[in-house]
Amino acid sequence: MKGNSGHAECTYEENQTFSPKELQQQAKFALMTKFLKPIVELLNTSFKPEVPQLTGFNKAYSYNIKNAITGEHPSRRIDYHMVLLGGGDLPNVDSPIATSVEPGI
Repeated sequence: MKGNSGHAECTYEENQTFSPKELQQQAKFALMTKFLKPIVELLNTSFKPEVPQLTGFNKAYSYNIKNAITGEHPSRRIDYHMVLLGGGDLPNVDSPIATSVEPGI
C-alpha cells in the first residue's frame, strides 16, 4: 500500500437508488459517525491501534459499529453500556473506578 492512499474511487449517478439493506447500513454508519465525530481527538489518543494505517477513531468506530448499536431499522439506537471509548493499559493504576455525578447513572 505504500504510495497508495488506500482509497477506492467511487462514482455515483444522481438517480442511483439504494436497496433497503444498503439504506439500513447507511443509517447505521450515520448514527455511529454522529456519535463519535465530536470526540475524534479523544479516540485518537485513547485507542492506540496496532496497525499504523488505522487511527484511534477508526478502531473505535469499528468496535462500536459492531457492538454498540442495537435495534432494527428504523429504530436503531446506541447502547451506551456497550460503547468503548478507549483501550489498552492504564499505567500506574491499580483499581480504576468511574462514577457519575448524575443520580441513577
